Amino acid sequence: MPLCDVCFFAFNFVKLAIILPKTDFVTTRKTAQKRKSTIDNQKYTIYIYKMALRTLYQGGLVMSKILVVDDEVWACDPIKRFLEKKGYDVIVSYSGEDALEKVKNLKPDIMLLDIRMPGMDGMEVLRRVRQFDDKVGIIIVTAVKDEGMAKDALKKGADEYITKPIDLNSLETTVLVDLTMKT
Repeated sequence: MPLCDVCFFAFNFVKLAIILPKTDFVTTRKTAQKRKSTIDNQKYTIYIYKMALRTLYQGGLVMSKILVVDDEVWACDPIKRFLEKKGYDVIVSYSGEDALEKVKNLKPDIMLLDIRMPGMDGMEVLRRVRQFDDKVGIIIVTAVKDEGMAKDALKKGADEYITKPIDLNSLETTVLVDLTMKT
């Protein structure tokens, strides 16, 4: 892990430690220490931050809403179930047009957005969302492995570009980091 990433995590962890109730922080730290023997140092550091963030978000101090946008039901359902088990409020949309309405009306914190969809594609959704909402975190989750498209998406306002198949734990880490960057 690059040093700048460790500094970023440390800075946000300090911010969280200030606003977390002391008992939650102690519980989180004890849980992480119990598992340290099976996890190498980098993973241990990330694990501590994830536990602290989960404590913050699941403790009701911050409610996070995630919009999953993909035209394929089989792609949305596992992500929805996984994130709901982790305590997130998950909304699903199967088209670009519906996604725009849900962003306007429901104000999600994060949007997981596919690129290839019939009708309005993900790049168009990204462009239109950024015209009226620069606060929602947008993570592109797609099977399109195109470096040029990834750069274009990031340039247009996406926070991250992840290609399928995805590791759900890595996706959660990306979501948590994006949530802390937005606060």
